[in-house]
Amino acid sequence: MVHASVLPHSLERMRHERFILTRLLVGAVALGLAPAYLAWRGTLGMLETAILVAAALPLLAVVTLSRTGRLDIAHCISAAALALFIAALAGMTGGAASPLLLWLAAVPAEAMFFGTRPYVARAGGIAAVALVGVMLLDHAGIFAGQADWSREMMPVLVMLAILQAMAVAVGFLLRRREELREHRAADQRAQLLLDHVGDLVTWHDANGAVVFASAAARSLAGAEPRDLHGRGLFERVHVGDRPLFLKALSDAAHGSGSATACFRTLFMPQDGERQHPVSRWLEMQACRIDTAAPGDSAAVVCVTRDITARRAHEEEQARDHAEAVKASDVKGRFLATVSHELRTPQCDHRLFRDADP
Repeated sequence: MVHASVLPHSLERMRHERFILTRLLVGAVALGLAPAYLAWRGTLGMLETAILVAAALPLLAVVTLSRTGRLDIAHCISAAALALFIAALAGMTGGAASPLLLWLAAVPAEAMFFGTRPYVARAGGIAAVALVGVMLLDHAGIFAGQADWSREMMPVLVMLAILQAMAVAVGFLLRRREELREHRAADQRAQLLLDHVGDLVTWHDANGAVVFASAAARSLAGAEPRDLHGRGLFERVHVGDRPLFLKALSDAAHGSGSATACFRTLFMPQDGERQHPVSRWLEMQACRIDTAAPGDSAAVVCVTRDITARRAHEEEQARDHAEAVKASDVKGRFLATVSHELRTPQCDHRLFRDADP
């Protein structure tokens, strides 16, 4: 019954499934009890008809969600059903003076299952409209007074309100657990991806200190990822390149939002086979995290890759070019000298020929 637009195995799909199951259960139970109530009461009054309509609205919400995939619209219908049910019961138990009006707080509380402010705001608005409607109808004298059976049913209604509050609390805890499980799974997938990428991924705070480093730290910086935290990466940058490193982080965090820097790292290898320090050329691309909240520890994310081979190739090309230019200059000077020597005898021959009488 879930709409095809909802991705499988996602948190949104679980919300749709929970919504459909709970509303089907509520609507089926309420409408299943309606024939017995009609047989007992005979005819229905205005408020009893409102309760029957409120019992049918959850099924309409399920149909809407299944056909359109719009959980926001379906939830508004469901919230209106709950608010109408509470307002009708309040009209039977004293109108504006009914203690059941406190049950309207369950309408926005139930919306917390869906985790966004618009759901809670819309549900709160529906509950407020229901409260104002009960007060206006009570002021107009629509409610004749408290029904005789309401005094006997009041403990049952209060118990239902308590059960509703407990259901809301349990649902909220279940939703939190599902979100935490989803977040942990997402973190594990991201960590697995970072650990198998050859580039070093680091997160820095506004001061440039490392707060996270991927597993590539072992090959590019000769250290465990945790050893790069704080000033660990900075201390492994070549002293002459540290200003470039800090400037790139500063430009990304407080300037244009992105920066690139090439620098050398100098470290002792972890394998212990070589006792001489290892130097690598690295290229770092730093980007500011625009979505970071003021209290977040990370402000810049950096992707650093090894460019030692590329740098050596560029330097070799530069040397070959310099040698070619030098050879061309030597060749040019040699040709100029030879040309000069060849022209000199010809000039002497002309001079002697012109001087002969």
